[in-house]
Amino acid sequence: MILAIDAGNSRVKWGWHDGNDWSSIATVSLIEFAASSDHVNPFSITHEDPERIIISNVAGDGAHQLLVNWTSIFDVEPLWLRARPEQCGVRNLYERPEQLGPDRWAALIAARALHPSGPALVVNAGTATTVDMLSGDGRFLAVASVHGLVASPFKGGYVAAKHGVLGLVKVLALEGAEVGISASALCPAYVRTAIVERQLEDRSEDDLLAPQAVKRMLEPAEVAAAAAFLLGPDGRAVTGAPLVMDLGWTAR
Repeated sequence: MILAIDAGNSRVKWGWHDGNDWSSIATVSLIEFAASSDHVNPFSITHEDPERIIISNVAGDGAHQLLVNWTSIFDVEPLWLRARPEQCGVRNLYERPEQLGPDRWAALIAARALHPSGPALVVNAGTATTVDMLSGDGRFLAVASVHGLVASPFKGGYVAAKHGVLGLVKVLALEGAEVGISASALCPAYVRTAIVERQLEDRSEDDLLAPQAVKRMLEPAEVAAAAAFLLGPDGRAVTGAPLVMDLGWTAR
């Protein structure tokens, strides 16, 4: 029996796996987890000693110590997930590979196991939402935004993050060139998604689309088609640069 634990930024999730199925899956907030009684170990109330314990922790040193304490009742030593330069057919081109969160690394490895040859989009929708692309032949595609190229008021964190994504793409393109890996990014304007539709509850569509020369939203299928091009046989020459789908936003 395997005990798998995922300590995220705001919640701790765990479950038991017998090699075929999951059981006793649970989730609590970090506050609830920290306040658990010393007499009731949340991991031991449903099963005996596990054969393996695998832990992903992005919640910091405090959560790490809590997990050490709670799992110390078992004989087996936990395996703490950490991103590596290469593992299970997935290559990590971060200059410091350990900077990629263990949850994202585990998700990329799982995606490659489930989909061993073709491209895959891996989305982690937790406290923060991250999007990673795997290609089947050594290509990395980041989903950025037009805000990786321009700025808008009151979007400091978002704009900084998207500019950082484009910087990462440039570095990956340079570092991966000798081993046949290319890196690019998509920079779309507003896409008709649920999160954009919610923005229209507070702003008019005319106001939202004012910076664009073409006054419409992109459709998700258009972005998917662009991603397919970049990850397809004709897109390998695009590396170190974004594909801009801004409907004329940056033409001014």
